[in-house]
Amino acid sequence: MIYLFLLVLLVGMLVKAVDDIEDRKNKKKNPVRFIFAVLYGILLGYIIANASFAMLFLGAFFAQIWVGKVDRLSHQLAAAMVIFSLGHWGLPELDLSLFLFFFIFAYLDELILIKPLNVLSEYRMFLKLAALPFVFLGRWDYLAGILLFDGGYISAERIFKARP
Repeated sequence: MIYLFLLVLLVGMLVKAVDDIEDRKNKKKNPVRFIFAVLYGILLGYIIANASFAMLFLGAFFAQIWVGKVDRLSHQLAAAMVIFSLGHWGLPELDLSLFLFFFIFAYLDELILIKPLNVLSEYRMFLKLAALPFVFLGRWDYLAGILLFDGGYISAERIFKARP
């Protein structure tokens, strides 16, 4: 299971790398974003197909699509790779209640419309808070998964900010 957590960390870093490249003002964007997108899409599909915490990432993946965050060609390519990968490795057994639970909280992370909860939305705390109670049920893997993804994302963000 440790290798799946390492893959989650890497996926977080790759997603941020693609975001950073896409957000640049430069008209001529680095084509490496497509390589990173394919890689993170395949890895995310593998994680969803094989991890015990798959419903968290499946819910978050569909929430991203639902709110329109998959709006750039690179992220669309990554989403296609997730679907392709799931076709190859197979879908996990769907636990509809867990899927919907994590979908709703991932969706809330994307809404910055709830004024008193802006701090939670800004730091994407809803999904982390949703995973927290599972620790007390012996399912620490949900919280570990989302924290590692965010750790990778934040690490890559700091790396990009440190660059000239």
